[in-house]
This record gives sequence, structure tokens and C-alpha cells, in this order.
Amino acid sequence: MADPAGPGGAGEGKRGFLTKQGGGNKAKTWKKRLFVLEGHTLSYYKNSKATAPLGIISLSGCTISPADSIKKKNCFQVYHPIRRTFYIYAESQEEMLDWMTAIREHVPRSDSSLLTYKIVMLGAGGVGKSALTLQFVNNMFLADYEPTIEDSFLKQLTVDGQSCRLSILDTAGQEEYTTITDQYIEVGEGFVLVFDITSAASFEDVKKVHSKVRRVTEAMDDLPPMVLVGNKVDLVDLRQVEKETAESLAAQFGCPYFEASALTRENVENVFHEITRIMRANDAEDDVNIKRDKKCIIS
Repeated sequence: MADPAGPGGAGEGKRGFLTKQGGGNKAKTWKKRLFVLEGHTLSYYKNSKATAPLGIISLSGCTISPADSIKKKNCFQVYHPIRRTFYIYAESQEEMLDWMTAIREHVPRSDSSLLTYKIVMLGAGGVGKSALTLQFVNNMFLADYEPTIEDSFLKQLTVDGQSCRLSILDTAGQEEYTTITDQYIEVGEGFVLVFDITSAASFEDVKKVHSKVRRVTEAMDDLPPMVLVGNKVDLVDLRQVEKETAESLAAQFGCPYFEASALTRENVENVFHEITRIMRANDAEDDVNIKRDKKCIIS
């Protein structure tokens, strides 16, 4: 684990043990975790020997405040506008205030004038959706990252000279989360469909995912913007899905296809830049249609 004691991406880095409320089951449990604050993220690890975090909280858009609703002393909350609220408590009030101040210094100032596009990562479990997202947002690869039902990240970027913000929702691929995935599709503005080129089964799954997107968004005149991604191209010797086969499927979907590697970062930026271009083009087309409709109104 990198030592965050030095300067981070925003203010000074900080690390220490705090107790966090778990959100994975109905019976809420509290467990001590090692928290690492650096850049615009707050990560938490199982212990000091762990090399991969149990979770990464993107601090973009977060608010930090005392958790008055929790009946525990020295408890504060990290409210994420898209994901959920994280409840954390310290050993003393002084320590709580120290952490709250430090975290606030790492919350990036947002530019309210920037457009924000909502992207949903879809695909079977284990294909590398989280790895692609983390590589794009944080320039890091975590082989042992264990995502929850969903993780959400914010990333500001400039594409073709125009700045915008991406809100990226990284979903779990398990079947038990089908209903939840439907809810995410309903709010998504663009979709990155991911499969693993070393897994023919994941390629079949991505066809089902595409059908689900079509079903959930059937009220729309056109399919929403999407990109098909074959991940793990660094394992090309283990390939089970030929590039030509994937390109043919992308042509059926009417979307671009990229072969990428979350490990080497190959094509990672291209994936997110291209889906941004498509969403932006859709916005421009919608504006033209609105103007055209207004001209056709007869009073």
C-alpha cells in the first residue's frame, strides 16, 4: 500500500483506524478499518497488512457532517449524492473533528457550469468493470478489488476541447441484483457494455445485457448511447472471443467496439472519451429536434 503521509492530490494525505458501519446486510455491523485519505478518494482496508482496499469512496460531490441520527458518540457521515451515506466513528471527538476537516479538504470544488453525464457499467461479474473504472478515474489497477452491489465515481475530463463531468456507476454483475440493475439503466444516459475476451460465457452475457437495456429503454425513440468493450486484451493468448466476432456484434448493436486492458490502461481513456462524444452528439441532436418542433407549432 502506498504511504499517503506526504502531499496528496488535494491537501495532505492521512491514514488511521476508524470504525465503519457495514452496509452489506440488514443487520448493521460496525468494524474497525484502516482508512487512507489521498487525492480525491477515501479508501478503507481490512487491516494494515491488506494490499487492496475493501472499498473506495470518491469524494466528488460529498458532504461531511456529524451523524446526529446515529446513536454513537463521535460519529460522522460521508454523504455521497449518488451512492449512499457512509457512517464512521472515531475514538474521540477531537479525532472525529480532525478527520472531518481533513476529508473536507480533499473534496474537490465542483464547477456547476459543467454538464454531467451519467454512465452505467454493465456486464457479467468478474469481467473487469470495476478495474476499468478505477483505472480511468484513479489511474490505478487493483487485481483484488471487491466491489459492492454498486460503486459510483465522478470524473472531470476534457474531450475534443470541451470539459464535462462523468458520473460513472459501476454495477455488480450477479443475477440477484437484476432489479437493481434495471433501476440503474432507467437513470443512465450512456452505457459501457463489458465482456472478458478470455471468456466466451461473458460474451454471451453481454448480449443479454444489451437486450435488457433495450427492454428497459423501449419507450425511447432510439437506443441510448453505448460502447462495447472487450476487456483483458493483455491476456490475448487466452482469447476465447475473436476480435472480428465482437466487431460483428457491435455492428448489430450499432455502437463502437474497443479492446481494452484495465491492467495496461490500453484504450481505457478511448472508451470513456468515445461514449462522451456519443452522448454529447445526442444532446446536440435533441436540441435541434426541439427547435424544429417549436417551428412546427401552429397557433
